Amino acid sequence: MSVRRPGALWQTPAMVEGLLLDMDGVLTISFEPMPGAVETVAWLQASGVPFRIVTNTTTHTRAALAETLGRIGFGLEPDDIVTAVAGTAEYLRSHHAGARVFLLSDGDATADLDAVFLVGPGEEADVVVL
Repeated sequence: MSVRRPGALWQTPAMVEGLLLDMDGVLTISFEPMPGAVETVAWLQASGVPFRIVTNTTTHTRAALAETLGRIGFGLEPDDIVTAVAGTAEYLRSHHAGARVFLLSDGDATADLDAVFLVGPGEEADVVVL
């Protein structure tokens, strides 16, 4: 029986199909990078390992997050980040295409709700997103 030593998987990035990395608490704490996080993401990018940064934030767009993370050393594009809003938008497009959606949120992440028909207060809605 062979025993794989710790880290052996990372020496062969081709064996990794992809990674999901949580933003707050794994890569950052209060938008400050965790030790080694910036270097790890740069290594993943250089090695060609597919990854996405995931977060449950609803108060920042993916573009705003990419910009903020860029200021602390992460070289990310908005498409590298998956937010709760982006996931909700994908679900709505797939399961409620054309529905009138009322969004109740404490932030303005509407830029990540492309192709979702948003309605305002007092307008008829088919779907309510909290």
